Amino acid sequence: MAGDWNSEHYRDPTADTAIRHEAREAWRRRATAAIRAAKAAAKEHGFEVVGRISIIDRKTGKMF
Repeated sequence: MAGDWNSEHYRDPTADTAIRHEAREAWRRRATAAIRAAKAAAKEHGFEVVGRISIIDRKTGKMF
């Protein structure tokens, strides 16, 4: 990975971990926003979500 190495060409696992963490958080924010939108749409049409909502990211295939 590009984040594994710093400018002096030494391994930099701290930076790599930070970059991965931020990417994971960005994905989680998108997923949470999608679930909230689905719940709002159901409520707007007179329905209530009573079970778990599962979504899959089309690009990555990750399930939330």
